[in-house]
Amino acid sequence: MADAAPPATAGGGDAEAGAGPGGDPAQAGGAARGVGGGVPGNVSATNELLRTAQASMGAYAFNRGTVAGRDITVHYHGADRPAPELLRPLGVDSADAVRSAFVPPSDFDGLVASVTGHHVVLLRATPREGADTAGLRLLLELGAGPMYRLDPHRPVGDLVGEQLEQAGGYLLSALSDAAVRSLNCLDLDGLEARLRPLGARLVVIVPTGATLTDQGLRGYVRTLGAPPAAADLLTAHLRWRLRAVAAADELLGRAEVAAAVRDFLEGEPSCRDVADLARLLSESQRSAAGLDVARVLEAMRLRAAENFDAWFDRLDDLPLRCTAIALALFNGLPFEIVTAAAARLRVRLEEPMFGRTTDPGIRLVSPLAQRPDPFRETRAVRLRRLRARITHTTLPAWFGDTPAQVMSYDDADYAPAVINRVWDEYDDVRPALVAWFGELGAEPSEQVRVWVATAVGLLATRAFEYILHAVIRPWAASGSKLQRETAAIALGVPATVGGLTEQVRRVVREWSAPEDGNEASALRAAAARVYGAGLGPSQPRQALAGLEYLADSPDNDVANAVGQSLAELIDRNDELVTPVLTAIVRWLGDRRHPERITNGHIAFLRAAIDVTHRAEPIGEDDDTLRWPLLLYLAETRPRLGPTIAGLWHATLNGPIHEDAQEALSGWAAIVEPDRRSCEAFGRLAGEIAADARTQKILLRLAQDWTTGRNPEPTPRAAASVITALSERSGES
Repeated sequence: MADAAPPATAGGGDAEAGAGPGGDPAQAGGAARGVGGGVPGNVSATNELLRTAQASMGAYAFNRGTVAGRDITVHYHGADRPAPELLRPLGVDSADAVRSAFVPPSDFDGLVASVTGHHVVLLRATPREGADTAGLRLLLELGAGPMYRLDPHRPVGDLVGEQLEQAGGYLLSALSDAAVRSLNCLDLDGLEARLRPLGARLVVIVPTGATLTDQGLRGYVRTLGAPPAAADLLTAHLRWRLRAVAAADELLGRAEVAAAVRDFLEGEPSCRDVADLARLLSESQRSAAGLDVARVLEAMRLRAAENFDAWFDRLDDLPLRCTAIALALFNGLPFEIVTAAAARLRVRLEEPMFGRTTDPGIRLVSPLAQRPDPFRETRAVRLRRLRARITHTTLPAWFGDTPAQVMSYDDADYAPAVINRVWDEYDDVRPALVAWFGELGAEPSEQVRVWVATAVGLLATRAFEYILHAVIRPWAASGSKLQRETAAIALGVPATVGGLTEQVRRVVREWSAPEDGNEASALRAAAARVYGAGLGPSQPRQALAGLEYLADSPDNDVANAVGQSLAELIDRNDELVTPVLTAIVRWLGDRRHPERITNGHIAFLRAAIDVTHRAEPIGEDDDTLRWPLLLYLAETRPRLGPTIAGLWHATLNGPIHEDAQEALSGWAAIVEPDRRSCEAFGRLAGEIAADARTQKILLRLAQDWTTGRNPEPTPRAAASVITALSERSGES
């Protein structure tokens, strides 16, 4: 990409950076305008939450074991709940199947030969293609004796402390994305050293597409070949179960069986489904009534769906069903959030109990339903009935990581399945569900709002107009910034994954109309946020054009929404840094539209405040993982440095200079722990100080950072800035 953007100048052209517009702080009507503070890196954090919520509602791997979502690492708290057993012996039937019914994938002999000298193997495999069985067979081929499965909810490094078997074989599978990302050379090298003297082996199944972040693991990785033909696998399992080749071949040769098998195989079943079909056929063949193909197929149908409908119907009381629905919405969030939301849904679904009285002398014609005993079931019982679990974890928040107990379905597919079933099958429940969504979209918890918005957005992919008018537009027209954010995230789903991009664009164009009134202003602010949160990922250039159209609004909410969306575009795609900064420079020089000058300052500060970059630490003195993104770009892309410095200069001398000073102080707090980012901060400050006035502003700020005038002293950042200013003064 081209990194160069024009420096921030009074005319918006090619003049030297530093002669910024708005040198008079009173210019362009600065009263009651500004960025209104905020938590540094807020946009970056929100995008991480959104990815996690989409994974939950999209039925991807979610909260399996060591994660509370794709990007949230779990730390188990052993004092609160005993850790599960790490090792489980392989069952006799499973071991026999691996020995007697295994059909090798392509080039399996080559795989075995390539790992003969290894005691730890990371086996990349596609889900549903028999990876577990292949991993167990690989252990057998390498000489394993007793075989065990490892609990995927425990860190693999825990195996070092276990009592291991001589020539033992160990299989670890069903890992979540986050658990795969946590694999590292330190743990695996330790396991290799621990297993080698025992002649023991460990195979870890890594799903295809999962990211191994430690590049040093490449030597451990092997790839499983293409799976065997499903027909060959079915034949092998039938021969093993019937203990006779001829009997299996005769069974498969029957016309009704052959037709059923042909239809079954056309559905591209998983290897496990094929093995289950063989089991059911053999059991039916050996039964007293003889083979019943129809019953076998019906059993397979029920098994494929895990009898989901029957499970939901067995949730025979309203509180439990409300909990199931709330868990589907908030799968992987703290159980307190799930149960509180369930209670609110229950209130909406219960019949109004008119005539309630505590007077025992009054008899009602229609007796009231008895309130359920709140102690009738423990949480453990409810979890078993819900097919769910609790994981003790640490969750991130703007105030820092905190312990939590997250609740999730054992099977991630249940989350979208429950929402779909309730929405599709229960017409009388749907209005209460819509009202419940609307209520939750105003919650102060960002996690709650992001999860709700994602669910509503997915429903909008099927019922766009209804959801738009019943839920999303009321959020957008609200005077609440939080609800407008929820609306923007919700519209992002049909715009990006629902094939309704053009429909969303038309809605946003209508909301962008410059009409009078509080609702019109709220809709314009919501439209600005949709350009960042909704349309930005799929149509970034069109989103940038839409934000430029809204940039002349005199409304502070709209201006901040524009700035936040620009920050979001940068956070999602760093190739947009140059066009975004170029647009801001152009607004700062637009004398025909004075509001754009102030809005340009607001937009720049939002980008400066809201977006952070994660950098790897180097050495003990560099313990931070966060840089302000614009600082990182100024340091690593020298052609962008003058533009970023010029924008800071213009904003520090512009109509919202106090907000600019607060934002720069926020940068100081972010970089303080890291020597590298402090030094980069100082270098940029030297470039910002293009004149004596700005030098004085920066010097006073830096001095305040080390005194009681600053709630969080940042002496290292202050020293870097003061040193850079001294060097610049010496040069001049």
